Amino acid sequence: MFRCTGDCSSCGRCGGTGNDGEAGRRKAGLLTRFEEFAIDAGSGAGAVFDIGTTTLAGMIYDLGTGECLAAGGAPNPQRIHGGDVISRISFCCRGEDEERLLREELLDGINGMLESLCREAGVDAGEVTAAALCGNTTMSHIFAGYPVASLAHAPFSPAYEGTCRMKGADSGIDMNPDGKVILIPGIGGHVGGDITAGAAAAGIDKIEGLTLYIDIGTNGELILADKGRLRACSAAAGPAFEGASISCGMRAEAGAIEKVAIRDGDVVFSTVGGSPAAGICGSGLIDAAAAMLDAGVLEKSGRLVPAEEIEPAELAERMVSGESGRHFIVLAREGRADIALTQKDIREFQYTKGAIQAAYRLLLKSAGRTAEELDRVIVAGSFGSYIDGESAVRTGLLPDVNPDKIITAGNAASAGTAMALLSETQLERMENLAERTEHLEPADDPEFQALYIECLGF
Repeated sequence: MFRCTGDCSSCGRCGGTGNDGEAGRRKAGLLTRFEEFAIDAGSGAGAVFDIGTTTLAGMIYDLGTGECLAAGGAPNPQRIHGGDVISRISFCCRGEDEERLLREELLDGINGMLESLCREAGVDAGEVTAAALCGNTTMSHIFAGYPVASLAHAPFSPAYEGTCRMKGADSGIDMNPDGKVILIPGIGGHVGGDITAGAAAAGIDKIEGLTLYIDIGTNGELILADKGRLRACSAAAGPAFEGASISCGMRAEAGAIEKVAIRDGDVVFSTVGGSPAAGICGSGLIDAAAAMLDAGVLEKSGRLVPAEEIEPAELAERMVSGESGRHFIVLAREGRADIALTQKDIREFQYTKGAIQAAYRLLLKSAGRTAEELDRVIVAGSFGSYIDGESAVRTGLLPDVNPDKIITAGNAASAGTAMALLSETQLERMENLAERTEHLEPADDPEFQALYIECLGF
């Protein structure tokens, strides 16, 4: 379990909603602060859960004061059935037993985290009289017990609309049985309540200027705000940024290479916690791709350049050909397998960034706008907090804007869900945001596939 220290300037995992969240909110550029709305949640303790495809995030709040008493995260137990929402949907579609199993696993994860958080906060689970949850559309359906089959094919229609409300006893959460549970409303088939909550926390419905909000996770979800009009779409990004499908990939844990640069023919990097390098995480993958492009060891097409075409010699020595093709050595380890990026790894990265790039270009095209006109790009999600803006722009993961226009918002989804927990007015605001956001389905655009293929290149 991750324990909140209140040091938001070096964390950002809870979107600046910890015990001393002001620094985190300033860093994130969030427009909404808890001081700006009246807390009317009553008394007792309340729980917030962000149900991610890969990770669960949770917090305990004092409903009377709005103080965050504990915060933490844990893996989503459903990961054993696949790393993305498509695999979860496919598993559910096998039958009712599979649907029931995924819900039970999710509740086990939530309740295990709730038990730990309550222990840290010094409260009894029976004192938790309210809970607010958010998640992508698939995760929300599984939690609420709705079938997900309609999300497997066009037009990807959700089985329910609006805010899902239930009593504690009916939710499966080990809380006060008479307590209230709310599930933040989603926007469309694969644009869920996590985006509704995060966009509200970032003030996307109030902000001036052309603004792109992107939550980069296993499923990329985006909103474009243009003169009060909101458009949203999703991108099947896949789990590459979580370390899955990458040969030496790993989550952003101790020992993960998180920053990479190439200087004077040498590869320099830093790891999470300063620990010995054990693999490479998502932010390191993006940095490495950008540095390799600049150094001439990676072409715009995504092809790794043969060693004989690389200068200087020190860099050429890092390009090795093996049974699986070329791979670029980030760190040679004597007596152990090298940490390297293979041609397949680069392709996996291209598939992920291509999906996100095609999605934001689709939104801009629908608004008759261009990337040059963007006033800001808000990058949400705990992973987004660690992305280097220049590297993300260099690879095309983010639009071609001045990095100064890129704002990281941390786990804005959790911040927004906490706002809904503590204020009925803020929940109504999110309901309005979800209702008036126009949902674009990429599959409905006859030119999208061609756009996606174009976006695979760097």
